[in-house]
Amino acid sequence: MPKDKIFTQIPPVAKPDRKLFNDLVRLSVSKKWIAITENSFDASVIELSTGRSVMSLGGFDGRKSLISDKKLQSYIESGQVAYYLTSTRANTNLYRSPYDTSKDLIGKDSDTPSIIAKYANRCVVNSEWSLYALDGNPCPKEY
Repeated sequence: MPKDKIFTQIPPVAKPDRKLFNDLVRLSVSKKWIAITENSFDASVIELSTGRSVMSLGGFDGRKSLISDKKLQSYIESGQVAYYLTSTRANTNLYRSPYDTSKDLIGKDSDTPSIIAKYANRCVVNSEWSLYALDGNPCPKEY
């Protein structure tokens, strides 16, 4: 593959939203992860911006399930993670609302979209990010 074509298939990375990320850190002090994301692109933006751990559900491109459905549900129910955050990048097929329970991206045999949808409460949607509170956790008040 020619060197100038190497990165053409990598989706654009969303810009960090400092205010939103600071709110996530503030609201997730006692959490193991400050958020769950669909892919490692989104996770890396948040981790590098906050210095806190983020759970990536679908690996590099969001298509390979990295965590079992049972584990994911136990992490949410035990309060180890309180938010689902995804970028709203234009012109990619990676963005999906947690209410879209289709299984075309995160593993054909996975119930991950249904599990996220079961616990998700929409908090924020802006030009770069969508935030959903999980299992009754509060939305940031500023939004």
